[in-house]
Amino acid sequence: MKADDAGTGKPIEEVARLSEIWLKEAAKVRPYVSPEAAFKALTKFEKQGKATRAVFVQDRKNGIKLLADQAWFVVDSNGRINAFLIESAAAAFAKEKGGEVVDFTKAKALAQASSSLTK
Repeated sequence: MKADDAGTGKPIEEVARLSEIWLKEAAKVRPYVSPEAAFKALTKFEKQGKATRAVFVQDRKNGIKLLADQAWFVVDSNGRINAFLIESAAAAFAKEKGGEVVDFTKAKALAQASSSLTK
């Protein structure tokens, strides 16, 4: 897949972390380089009162597209977020690579918090 990040315009090179937001008013999804980038954009859209149809993430283990609000996430010490369909797969990844297993709401909040720290 070839796509440019909707926030930066830069090419998305690591498809395993591709994330997408589909706004209700939009005909197409907006691709983002990572869950962190998508969740930061999502928070911005929500503050603007824009509604979403769906937020998608890629399962780190098998690459399938997931609805973000039904996925599990591993957040590492650098704030890097990886998505998983199955909680046990997320837990195994967290144990192997280091990180915390969280749900969508917490992953989104952590992405926003790391954004606030870098401003």
